[in-house]
Amino acid sequence: MKLKRKNPFLILIAIFLLALFLHSIRVLQPVERLFFKAIRPISNDLYLWGSNISASYAERQEKDELLREVSVLHQEVVALATDKAHYQEVLAENEKLRQQLDFSSNNYFTTILANVIAKEGSFIAEENRDLIIDKGHRSGLSEGLAVLSDGGVVIGKVVSVSEESARICLTTTPGCKLAVALQNEAHTQGLSDGRLGLTIEMNYIPQLEKITQGDIVITSGLSSEIPRGLVVGKVVDVESESNEVWQSAVIEPIVNFNNLTIVSVVIP
Repeated sequence: MKLKRKNPFLILIAIFLLALFLHSIRVLQPVERLFFKAIRPISNDLYLWGSNISASYAERQEKDELLREVSVLHQEVVALATDKAHYQEVLAENEKLRQQLDFSSNNYFTTILANVIAKEGSFIAEENRDLIIDKGHRSGLSEGLAVLSDGGVVIGKVVSVSEESARICLTTTPGCKLAVALQNEAHTQGLSDGRLGLTIEMNYIPQLEKITQGDIVITSGLSSEIPRGLVVGKVVDVESESNEVWQSAVIEPIVNFNNLTIVSVVIP
């Protein structure tokens, strides 16, 4: 008769019960001490390894949380910067509007406010720059009208008009001519023209006329489209040759043409 193979599961249970019994009567205590002493370095290493893993995980969690907070704060800073920029722009536009309205209310002529919607011309050859505004025939504009910055300084004149827009040449643009005069004792008159997109030249001034640096240049009123007395700029240099019939003056604008966003068109 063949012997049945012993069940491994029953053998394991028997060994476990025997070991439990021997442990309870402390027979295995010397062996256990040797065993725990032998594995102590390994258990210490395992403990340190586990502690390092736990600390590393906690640090990673903390780092991720900090990164999320930094991201949120960055978004808030961007939003605040955008709001501040918009607020400052609104304040600046309101101030320009207020100055335009104050200037208009103190003069005998009518002005029409317009927004600068485009700057045309070459960025390399700045003498060819023109401005496009959002008012045209429908608002009562026509060619030849003076255009003012905030504060009432002439920055150019209307050169072409459509129904809803108009093109403006700047006083510094060659070919943009205005009838002007000096605020001196003789009220010297001449014709202004743009010079290289940077300054204005006043021509056809008789040699005997006295011109002084710092003299204010205004519109002379000889043009029916532009009233007298609008400020154009100030004299910064005089060009005179003794053998010439005429002399000329270099005029510097007193406003920054690069910052124009709102202008006024003068209706005489």
